Amino acid sequence: GAITSLFDKLANRELIDAARPYNFNGLVRASNTQATFALWNEMALGSATITVTDAAPEHTLRITRAASMMPVTTLTLYDGIPSLQITDTIDRTAMRVATYDIGFDFYDIAMPFALGSYTAYVDWQGRPGVPVADNLPGASIPYFVAHHGGEMNEGAYGVRWASPEVMVWEWNQINNFGTT
Repeated sequence: GAITSLFDKLANRELIDAARPYNFNGLVRASNTQATFALWNEMALGSATITVTDAAPEHTLRITRAASMMPVTTLTLYDGIPSLQITDTIDRTAMRVATYDIGFDFYDIAMPFALGSYTAYVDWQGRPGVPVADNLPGASIPYFVAHHGGEMNEGAYGVRWASPEVMVWEWNQINNFGTT
């Protein structure tokens, strides 16, 4: 059920990093202790069924996986817009309960795009990739920042992401997973 290649025909370039440590759009998990050392476990997503809908101006590829933590992924292209929209549905009921000895689990969606040298921004307002606030002062990990999205941009090419829910992520860990 993994996406192995995304090729931009207009830019003539592969978008997925060939040297990626995790599957593109794969779900990874780490316990509190594992996350401190960037020791992520890739979660099995299961077998996939693919449905293509090609009805201008919207063209979609829908990946469904039965009994999976990520039961649906939809990739959408729109005529005249040089952009790919990836929408994931996460089934939280399938996630394990973190017991006291584990502490808590982090779940991330790995997006190892093939970007060169880039500048990172938070919430696309042209702000450099630095935390706005240390939301957990005194924590063992340097800082956590909550935002609805962000961007990594090479100049003429970039990747943006967004979430309707506020996500909390370790800004200093962003390079540990390739170009996530």
